[in-house]
Amino acid sequence: MILRVMIVEDEDMIRNGLVRTLPWADMGCTVIGSAGDGKSGLEQIVERRPDVVITDIRMPEMDGFEMLERALAVYRFHIIIFTSYAEFDYAQKAISMHAYDYLLKPLDEKRLAELLTRIRETEGPEKQLEKAGSFSAEVQVHQPSDTKNGSSDLRIRMIMSNRRCAGLWLPAIRSSPSRNWLTR
Repeated sequence: MILRVMIVEDEDMIRNGLVRTLPWADMGCTVIGSAGDGKSGLEQIVERRPDVVITDIRMPEMDGFEMLERALAVYRFHIIIFTSYAEFDYAQKAISMHAYDYLLKPLDEKRLAELLTRIRETEGPEKQLEKAGSFSAEVQVHQPSDTKNGSSDLRIRMIMSNRRCAGLWLPAIRSSPSRNWLTR
């Protein structure tokens, strides 16, 4: 799975360096956007729905924590704080927001790659659906015409209508005339 990453950093040189010089593809990621302040960062997070947001704390328009609080009210994602500030209050706030990690500048590329690998390993279909929030689903049941001994194999396909899931085949389920779970 490719992680979709959003970078929010007010210093142009750092932001552009992160976007353009890091080997994102090698880390199993793609940068889907970047912003120079918290306000535009919030707009892009809500619109683009990244898996991971890497953000600074002190920025113009809106600080990183306010941006994250507002975005998390709409959509769940992993947070990596990337800042020059090693202040305890900031670290506490990051923990209370369930930040995945708190990285100090300058960036340790190896550490970032390790973090992204761990996040990618924890992201599965269940987590993607959980993050997607509400969605509509269509269920298709396939029952082969070949039935033996009054039972049949059923295959169920759920088609999710959201950006992340096109379709998912669930395992075959045995049903019998005496216990048909579909009619309950």
